Amino acid sequence: MLQLRSCQLALLVSLAFGAILTVFSAPLIAQTTQKSPGIPDLSGYDSKTRRTMELACSVEKANGPVAYGTCLNRQIAFAKIRQRGSLQKWPGIPSLSGYDSEMRELMELACVSHKVLGPAFYSECLNAQIASLQKWPGIPSLSGYDSETRELMELACVSHKVLGPVLYSECLNAQIASLQRSPGVYNSETRHGDGYSKPARDSLKKLIEKPAAR
Repeated sequence: MLQLRSCQLALLVSLAFGAILTVFSAPLIAQTTQKSPGIPDLSGYDSKTRRTMELACSVEKANGPVAYGTCLNRQIAFAKIRQRGSLQKWPGIPSLSGYDSEMRELMELACVSHKVLGPAFYSECLNAQIASLQKWPGIPSLSGYDSETRELMELACVSHKVLGPVLYSECLNAQIASLQRSPGVYNSETRHGDGYSKPARDSLKKLIEKPAAR
């Protein structure tokens, strides 16, 4: 009899404890579910904008759906704030199809650090690059120089290349100007990196080879 009562008491305690856990745990689970923003629908954006948003949130994606959804919603908010409009008014990332491949690559390279921040910041950077091209004469041609000189000039300006076509062009023009200021004029006859024209090199060669007066 005593053993039966002990079993009944243990059962009652177990049921009561389970009820307490249910009361306290259920609201917590519901609260977590309600607070999750979910992964937003990006179908209203063009493919380039969607890819840029997803790229900006690629790190958060590894932290689960809540973190990923929060990041995407933040990107949508940035787009609305930057464009001062709704989702339907988002103009998209500016097209660079009107530029040649070298120009596109330079502009995209200049904005690569903005691309990982999302489409709003990436678009702003590209628009700034486009605006800087107004009344811009283009990248100077180096075809009049030999391959070694061209490579050296391009190497000297490689750090400017990541800043966009305008600043890259300014650097190349500075390199051209420095050659023009060097002894002798660098022209199509000049095939050496010494900065001297062919007549000037011939004169120096004769002077060097002339026997010294006794």
